[in-house]
Amino acid sequence: MNVLIIEDSPLLLNSFRSSVLKEYPQSRIFEVKTIEECTSVLQGRPVNLLILDINVADGQNVGAIASIRNVYPKLPILVYLAEEYAYLGLFIQSGANGFISKKSTANEIQAALATVPAGNRYISGDVQEFLLQQLVPKSGQVTLSRTERIVAQMLADNKSYDQIASVLGVKRTTIAVYKRRIFQKLSVKTMLEFFKKMVLPSY
Repeated sequence: MNVLIIEDSPLLLNSFRSSVLKEYPQSRIFEVKTIEECTSVLQGRPVNLLILDINVADGQNVGAIASIRNVYPKLPILVYLAEEYAYLGLFIQSGANGFISKKSTANEIQAALATVPAGNRYISGDVQEFLLQQLVPKSGQVTLSRTERIVAQMLADNKSYDQIASVLGVKRTTIAVYKRRIFQKLSVKTMLEFFKKMVLPSY
């Protein structure tokens, strides 16, 4: 069992390493800090599981994951989220097989490690809860589209137009269009009003 972990936090890396060895004691673990670095590890050796923390430098670049999936279509990918639920739909579309988060229990992490390498999907409880919330908007809540929610969350996180455009794979001018729509739906005119009145679901 060969496992590639993309992680730049020593604490999380140790945690992932420990969980993998608990589930697969004989596994070989390869470690890199960015998605870009992982291509050299993937070349020339079989990898049975890729674990990605999307908080690494280029972790929110969904296009990078899609490019890995294009070259290695059957490589199981397990994504670790902190609070970045807004990216969930994009990573599902890019072909990720499983999702865990900092709220996941030890049992959920072990279940993901047992399930995802077999090519099956796994979604931890808190991530499932988020997905269910998106299906049923709260009464009286402004309804944003999935892409609008992503853009709004990234704007709230002080991401630049260029950063948001890179994640979504669109032009910078498209982000300005989304921002106008979001402001209209929220009935705000300035970023200050936006921060005060943002009514997105809890991430």
